Amino acid sequence: IERTVGTARDITERKLAELALAATNRALQMLSRSSIAMNRIDDEATLLTEVCRLAVDAGGYRMAWVGYAQDNEEKRIEPMAHAGEESGYLDAIRLSWRDDEPCGLGPAGQSIRSGQPRQSSDIGKADNHFLWHEEALRRGYHSAIFLPLRNEARSFGVLCLYAGEIQQFSVEEIKLLQELADNLAFGIGSLRARLERRRIEETVRQAREEILRLNASLEERVRQRTAQLEFANQQLEAFSYSVSHDLRSPLSAIDGFSDLLVKASKRPGAPPLSERSQHYLARIRAGVGQMGELIDALLSLAQVSRSTLHWEQVAIGAQANALLASLQEREPERTCRLRVDTQLLAQGDARLLRQVLDNLLSNAWKFTRDQACTEITVGGEAGSGGEMIYFVRDNGAGFDMAYVEKLFGAFQRLHTQAEFAGTGIGLATVQRIIARHGGRVWAESAAGQGATFYFTLGAVRP
Repeated sequence: IERTVGTARDITERKLAELALAATNRALQMLSRSSIAMNRIDDEATLLTEVCRLAVDAGGYRMAWVGYAQDNEEKRIEPMAHAGEESGYLDAIRLSWRDDEPCGLGPAGQSIRSGQPRQSSDIGKADNHFLWHEEALRRGYHSAIFLPLRNEARSFGVLCLYAGEIQQFSVEEIKLLQELADNLAFGIGSLRARLERRRIEETVRQAREEILRLNASLEERVRQRTAQLEFANQQLEAFSYSVSHDLRSPLSAIDGFSDLLVKASKRPGAPPLSERSQHYLARIRAGVGQMGELIDALLSLAQVSRSTLHWEQVAIGAQANALLASLQEREPERTCRLRVDTQLLAQGDARLLRQVLDNLLSNAWKFTRDQACTEITVGGEAGSGGEMIYFVRDNGAGFDMAYVEKLFGAFQRLHTQAEFAGTGIGLATVQRIIARHGGRVWAESAAGQGATFYFTLGAVRP
């Protein structure tokens, strides 16, 4: 052949355009198929694995993996899913997104910190900060692109795609791949929101079921408690009847026959009773009287528990003034200094509150009998919580505060019968009435220095 005649054309640009078009088409296919996967998959791990598989199958990448940026001190990038020819690569490397250590200066860490995609078109080059290039080349990875998974606040992970040949990712391809990563990030957020909503709905459902179960149980307990209370009230009624009739009958007989015996001894011609017999008879009649008082006190205490409260405004200042006037009328010779706030008002049951005042004022009157001048004060003051505190103060015998716990117990007495008469039930009745009103009662005193009794009546009822 002496000569050849022909023409030559450089088709590099056309081949590059064809390659770019093919890469763009693969990216579009990945984007489309991943969107379908996100709509049908409800498990986060399965979704990540599926996107990696699509990158390998539809995108033609040799390997793909997804890593999450940890928020601890190490700031590691923790692999969560992968697909393709991984061959132990993810176990051999260690990546982070710190900017002060070599394993965080590569394209994966840069992508998370900046929130922008980073690529290594030739992993074998020494100036690309690809710390684990030897491990990558050994597995046939020659180029890679790292796409941040972004939400509104920050980048929380990265999608890493490794190609088996050296390639320069085009602007259009990078844009499509980043759109894929953004869709994946949005899908992860939506999936987590759905799962959280389902968890909350399930928690609410369980809470509702628990409430229904508790309501049913509560209703049953209320029925049982109501039955128990009805039985207790029946027993209390029977007790009250027994006290009123079965105890009073023999007591009345003792009182009647002892009275007849006294009258018989005074008849003309009847043998007179000896002084000792008269003393014994007087003791019997005194015991009968005391027993009658105890029965009345017990019935009163029982009635407090059974009666229905009738809430109304009560002029307890006027009540106290009337009760003190009655006490003074019985002993007009006693010197007294009585101070009562006659404008004092309260909300409660008028009958029961009168009983409270009667017991407290009777005690104050009784325990001040040995004073040269009886001093009793009835008033009210505002407490620290805004509630009204009512008080009855006297200058009587007082008591030792070491025994204050016994003060409101039934049959508990801090003074002997010889010192001051009484049944030991009055303050127990006061405590029960105040408790039924939702209030509290307490006392302050010192032996020989008088006493002050305080009480509240709880919240005001309509």
